[in-house]
Amino acid sequence: LSYNNPIAYAWIGIFCSLVQGSLQPIFGIIFSKLLVVLTLPRTVVEANYVYRLHEYKDYEDFVNTNSNKYCWYICGLAGATVFFGFISKFAFGVLGENVTLRIRKDLYQSILKKNIGWFDKTENAPAILTAAMAQDTSVINGVSTESLASMLEAAFAILVGIGIGVYYQWQLSCACLLMMPFMALGGALNAKLHQKKTSSGDDNTEDANLLAGDAINNYRTVASFANEEAIVKKYEQM
Repeated sequence: LSYNNPIAYAWIGIFCSLVQGSLQPIFGIIFSKLLVVLTLPRTVVEANYVYRLHEYKDYEDFVNTNSNKYCWYICGLAGATVFFGFISKFAFGVLGENVTLRIRKDLYQSILKKNIGWFDKTENAPAILTAAMAQDTSVINGVSTESLASMLEAAFAILVGIGIGVYYQWQLSCACLLMMPFMALGGALNAKLHQKKTSSGDDNTEDANLLAGDAINNYRTVASFANEEAIVKKYEQM
């Protein structure tokens, strides 16, 4: 968190993400009302709107007036989604680039201060260190800033959606809430499975980078022994 500067961008991004998340369930309400307008039979409309309330001239006037109204609402939501989505992504994008830059500077500075014997270890080869500076810092960026916008949007969309669901039909909302622990368990297991695959893939990539770096640094030896094909095959296996 201390790396996120300027901090004002964080608050702007959080606010825009919350608004962005609340727009999704609101769109659901408007779209459902539009569907009701387009699917109501003429007899129901004439019995409940024209003859009783005298708001519309006829059935066609009811459909046109309400469908146009809800379509304009949807256009307004689309514009708001574009605006708040752009501001949110821009704010968190600036924060993410600043975080990546500062972490790379700190990492490079700490590498330069290491004892000379530290560089003799296999796991600290130049190819691995440069790959860590290029890739690992970007991973931290994605975890700390870029994904925060999506997490906030999803969380607020869930909260607003639950509120709307309880307001309109609390019985169905309670049934859906009872299913959420099972869905969360399935999501957690899926994330754990992908995490294992990613960690094993990172280890293989590190070994492959080490092999490629050594082969390039000692390309004269590789060429003199004609080991190009053997090294390429080993690289493919890794």
